[in-house]
Amino acid sequence: MEIDESGCIPAVDQIVYWSHPRTRQFLQDYPRAKSLPGQLIERNGEPAIAFQILHQESSAQLTIVAHRQTLRVLAISHNG
Repeated sequence: MEIDESGCIPAVDQIVYWSHPRTRQFLQDYPRAKSLPGQLIERNGEPAIAFQILHQESSAQLTIVAHRQTLRVLAISHNG
């Protein structure tokens, strides 16, 4: 788990990733994956953040959409 710049708490994307079983499974299946910065979006009228994890050696990618305030996962899609 990555630590944020202050050195004391996990980054928001890491909290979301490790809180959901599908995301944990993707990270186990594709250990050489990298995370892209989150993008602020809206999903069904709710404020959200879209995160992407890309595998560095294949076309596999996972997109996670989480509620911007609660970090509750709203959607996950897996490609590749």
